[in-house]
Amino acid sequence: MNRKNDIDIVEALKEFSALDEQAARILSEYNLPYQSIYSSLQAMEKLLKAELARRINLANQGLADVTRVHNLQELADMLVEIVASRDQGLREQMRGQLNNIIQVNHPYDRFLPNNARYPQLDIRNGKYFQMEMSNADAIMVLDRISQLKKYLYGLHRL
Repeated sequence: MNRKNDIDIVEALKEFSALDEQAARILSEYNLPYQSIYSSLQAMEKLLKAELARRINLANQGLADVTRVHNLQELADMLVEIVASRDQGLREQMRGQLNNIIQVNHPYDRFLPNNARYPQLDIRNGKYFQMEMSNADAIMVLDRISQLKKYLYGLHRL
């Protein structure tokens, strides 16, 4: 392993996203939905971070923390605020569009990355649970990567 200095953060994030997507597809082919969904979510996270990095300098003090955010909703909200900070109507439109892509209509959306990897404790009853995920779920989440790519490509016109 060698350290590569002075990289283009946008391109690096896109490359890592493509690798995560490739891994998700392979894992889905092997009927490993939990691992596929996790890799798909990682791919979407990196796509959102790449778009943020394209619009703002993440090296600025205070903005580097964006790379430590792992919640898709938080990243989407940051992007909406950057793109549509002066237009309430556009903000609401973008928020709705992005939510339709990144939310997989699951009651535990916010925690899906961890639920794809670990059993979780239900603090209400003190018992552990695990989300059941099928290969059909994995394929649906993989499709969300394509939808997000198309959406972000469309944002380049703004």
